[in-house]
Amino acid sequence: MPWNFEATFTGVTYNFVAGSIVCTGTQWGTFQYGVSAIDASPDGGTTYPRNSLITGWTGVSAGATFAPPLAQGNWAIRLTTSDNTPLVLLNAISIPRIASIVPATGVAGTNAVINGLYFGSTQGAGSVRIGGVLATVVSWGDIGINIIIPATLLPGTYDVVVTTRTGAYDTLAGGIMVITSPSKSQIAIGLGVGIGM
Repeated sequence: MPWNFEATFTGVTYNFVAGSIVCTGTQWGTFQYGVSAIDASPDGGTTYPRNSLITGWTGVSAGATFAPPLAQGNWAIRLTTSDNTPLVLLNAISIPRIASIVPATGVAGTNAVINGLYFGSTQGAGSVRIGGVLATVVSWGDIGINIIIPATLLPGTYDVVVTTRTGAYDTLAGGIMVITSPSKSQIAIGLGVGIGM
């Protein structure tokens, strides 16, 4: 029988550029044996096609590298302890992809929705920046984020960066154009109506 019945897998830190991962937990066994492994699944833990090269191992943490780095997606991570006990964290790593922003042209201080994939089901430490300025998040979901365009932004076109709770990010270059709020006369002209004195 496996002796490692108290083993836990509590979290990961992933550098999505370098492909390096650090896993944390307890009671894995002090030494890495042949069965010890860290694998990644893009389909919710059904299959684990991505294997890593382990770079460090203790009873409470392990480092490894995925080469090439994991692609955009929600990844489950499976850590197999030194006594062959598999421990799984579902949706451990979210690497996002921004598809569009609606509206793509908006007024500072108003709402916009960022559509895409793999933002993660919860925000956690995730954030949205427009032109480097932190945007207020109204709601956060795996395929959409509702934000308020920062009120301090001047008219212009800005890059939009979404960073997930696991630190991975995606950038939509020139993703949003900020404009000034139209005046009543501009609205009236656009609607083709006159303005009384």
